[in-house]
Amino acid sequence: MKTEKPRRRTSAERETAATLELAKETFRLKDGKLYWLKSGKGRKSDRHGRAGSLVSSGYRQVGLERVVYMEHRLVFAMFHGRWPSAQIDHIDGARDNNLPENLREVSNVENSRAFQKTRSGASSKYRGVSWHKGRKKWVAQIDKDGSHYYLGLFTQEDDAASAFNAAALRMGFFPEALNTIPEPDQIVTTN
Repeated sequence: MKTEKPRRRTSAERETAATLELAKETFRLKDGKLYWLKSGKGRKSDRHGRAGSLVSSGYRQVGLERVVYMEHRLVFAMFHGRWPSAQIDHIDGARDNNLPENLREVSNVENSRAFQKTRSGASSKYRGVSWHKGRKKWVAQIDKDGSHYYLGLFTQEDDAASAFNAAALRMGFFPEALNTIPEPDQIVTTN
């Protein structure tokens, strides 16, 4: 006879006021990091006593009463005294930087518009910019709410990045999502 796997509990079932109180009794929050208040069997920690572990996605997770929580959600809850009702955005884009001032509650749409690192292997160092091989120009484009917007072709990579920035501001992206474009007097050339 087959046994059924237990159903995974939803975040609403896991993230309760009682769980938050238990977290406050179990962890010490310091500089956006959780530390065990008491050592115990089966408690994962690093050599400094920091609770939990870093997972392949770049986030940290922590176990509490045989349930795994994302550290940033626990930090937010312990700092604000309530569980977040939406996603948590790391303002600086660093998934393991869980300082309370670096965490904000956002919708899924807002989170997709927030800071994003440029993918390795990308043709441009800027978000929303890529090289068009056939035209030998830089293409600027942006996505919002499932729609793709073409912003134009540019001879200079910085001009394409500026076009992305202007569109991102019009569309309500967070300022951290904008490309950092050096001023002309900051550009260093090598001969």
